[in-house]
Amino acid sequence: MILSIGELLFDHFPDYQRVGGAPFNFSYHLKKLGFPVHFITRVGDDPEGRELKTLLQVNGYSEKDLQVDQKYRSGKVTVAIDGEGVPVFDIVSDVAFDHLEVDQEVRSLLNQDPRLIYYGTLIQRTSPGRRFMQEVFSYAKETVRFLCDLNLRPGCYSLEVVEESLTRADVLKLNEEELATITSLLGGNYPEDDQCRYIMERYGIELVALTRGDKGSKIHDQQGSYSIGPVEGLVVADTVGAGDAYASILAIGYLGGWHPERILPVASRFSAEICGFKGGLPDTDLFYSKYLKLMGDNDIEE
Repeated sequence: MILSIGELLFDHFPDYQRVGGAPFNFSYHLKKLGFPVHFITRVGDDPEGRELKTLLQVNGYSEKDLQVDQKYRSGKVTVAIDGEGVPVFDIVSDVAFDHLEVDQEVRSLLNQDPRLIYYGTLIQRTSPGRRFMQEVFSYAKETVRFLCDLNLRPGCYSLEVVEESLTRADVLKLNEEELATITSLLGGNYPEDDQCRYIMERYGIELVALTRGDKGSKIHDQQGSYSIGPVEGLVVADTVGAGDAYASILAIGYLGGWHPERILPVASRFSAEICGFKGGLPDTDLFYSKYLKLMGDNDIEE
């Protein structure tokens, strides 16, 4: 079982809205690809929260995993798209997902010994959110592996949160901008590959995946470094959710024992094709059909 933790919200674009949140997108892809996944989040007791609850139910998520807040409203992000299709986020603060609690259901899921727990930094932008993740970290069994997808958003992280997140990570996914930010926070002026190696060694991380936009992506592990160029010939609607899609294949590959040279082409193609849709999710489940053939036997048990 894979456990994803974090924000669920509505992304409000200039002329439409889509459901969003990196942990939700990550879990959605895994679920559609046939992997057992639970998603822990919190929404408000408001029309948006009820709509999000229905969405989770329709897509087969457990209602027990959803916390409903009577005080704080559901999450919301205003998204502007720049001239290159890159999203610029304005994230509403102090919303329901900032107040997740380690309740009986969360403890129950952690006691089921998930194979992997996915998390990021946005859920830790407030003191309650940071305490929540610290509880999860301390409660999880030693056998659990952690995948950290940093998703650094302006004003939504601190050095302490970044360091705590890196310290717990077995797998790290980040982009070039986030690598530059970490380099600035930690000090040093190493070349890109050396900086990734430094982070791996400093925090005991097994695998680092670096997405590089139109330059492709790289994976660093204990045996070496591997890279792939960009996927050519695809029409880009926007790049929202591309990193979340990449992270989902990264998780599958890591748990399945794939070599990085197998992970890279699948993750790159999958995330690139997500960019053909508006928002972070495909318009139809048929999108997943060809990727199901690449997954092989699913050895991640419920």
